[in-house]
Amino acid sequence: MTDPSLVNLAIKVMTWAASPLGALCIGLVLGWLIKLAWPDRIWGGLVMLLAVGQLIVWATPPVAHHLQAALEQRAQAQVQNNTGGPYQAIVLLGGMTRSTLSPLEVGWQPDLTDASDRAVHAAHLWHQGTAPLIIVSGGAWPSNPPKPAEALWIRQLLVMLGVPQAAILLETDSTTTRENMANVARLMQTHDISGRLAVVTSASHMPRALQNARRAGLTVDAYPTDWRAHAILDRPLPWAPNSEALMLSSYALKEWIALTWRY
Repeated sequence: MTDPSLVNLAIKVMTWAASPLGALCIGLVLGWLIKLAWPDRIWGGLVMLLAVGQLIVWATPPVAHHLQAALEQRAQAQVQNNTGGPYQAIVLLGGMTRSTLSPLEVGWQPDLTDASDRAVHAAHLWHQGTAPLIIVSGGAWPSNPPKPAEALWIRQLLVMLGVPQAAILLETDSTTTRENMANVARLMQTHDISGRLAVVTSASHMPRALQNARRAGLTVDAYPTDWRAHAILDRPLPWAPNSEALMLSSYALKEWIALTWRY
């Protein structure tokens, strides 16, 4: 049987290769090799020029906006299809912290990413009475030294936001969206929980999250947050390539690739 961790790593590598920076690296190396093999031909230079050109295109705010907005429009459509509660739990997906310290250490503080809106939104929904329980799903990639599962950090953050620890259930083994949902389904069986769930994740991640949730046999509604598409154009020089647009394009391309692969 194929090792799931090796499959996940292979998919991560292929996704990187299809990203703007991955395509740049591969294009430059390939172009250099072509120039070495055929120094009197222009093909090597053209390959390197294309590699740089695609990076500039993806770093352009309107391109990033278009890629991101298309995903967020899907999330908006999913919200319109929500059937409403009662919900048995709020499923909060990880991907919002990057701390290497244990949340149990004295002086620990969360190191949050742009996706930290997820935790705030989930806490808000809990305080509104949307569901009595928050299931936090997020593990940790192997590292040296090993770091704790992200779900532990998120639980600590939720407690800071006023959610009692008794209302938080952890899933600490997943490293992909597919594993998030499959493990949540198993966790629900273990704790004898059944019924509809409210899924909280970034708007651009919601289409893939719901795709995997339904594949895992979960009954879910969408509660997206972390809307990014409009903000990338709401700034000076909205047509000039910049690093933020490149990051947004890279994130959106990853989602589109994963949606296509149904992963």
